[in-house]
Amino acid sequence: MIRPVRGPLVRRLHTLVWLLPASGLKNRLLRCFGHVVARSASLGSCLVPSLLRLSVGEHVVIATGNFIRGIAELTVGDHGVIGPWNILSAHPAFQHEGENGVLWMGPHAAITSRHSIDCSGAVLLGAYSSIAGHDTQLLSHEVEFGGPSQTCSTIEIGDHSFVGTRCTVLSGARLPDRSVLAAGSLLRRGPVGASGLYTGTPARYRRVVEGAWFDRSVGATRSLRDRAGQVLAGAF
Repeated sequence: MIRPVRGPLVRRLHTLVWLLPASGLKNRLLRCFGHVVARSASLGSCLVPSLLRLSVGEHVVIATGNFIRGIAELTVGDHGVIGPWNILSAHPAFQHEGENGVLWMGPHAAITSRHSIDCSGAVLLGAYSSIAGHDTQLLSHEVEFGGPSQTCSTIEIGDHSFVGTRCTVLSGARLPDRSVLAAGSLLRRGPVGASGLYTGTPARYRRVVEGAWFDRSVGATRSLRDRAGQVLAGAF
């Protein structure tokens, strides 16, 4: 069991360790706080005022410049990637309520850059799934007008699924396995439909989508092609 990071002095030291650049020493220091950090993981310099429990697998990359606050548990499976300049947060009041305040990423899952992910409830990203582009918001809490109160729920992005740039995903929403949420779409709570393309505000099922991307055995999409479809020598 992972020991949570508690106490004001311990939290300050924990924040300072997270500001260090990626290194084996940093991984060892984070393990001293009770986290589970694989030796091959690369955890860049990030601002982490509060994170109770961390578990990262082999060859995980968390890039420099992320802001992580209020999350109870962050789990990243083997080869998972969190790119730079994301805001990963949760309301601290939800941290100790059931399984809230959780961001869970399966093997080879990816969050690219400049996204805002509210984990007040839970956000679950399936294996080989991607939050792509930039400026997508995932909001796992909402106002309950009949209360009035604020409640939280789980957002689930299925295995081998793709969320495009500048999407909004609301509390309780689920994108099925092997599906695409098109750029600019709004996905909200509702019955889960078939695997395929979802577009619009609110997003609706449109058609089946197919391609090698949904059957790949590595997470990151690194090959480049020009307008004529020719593979270029460079790669991300």
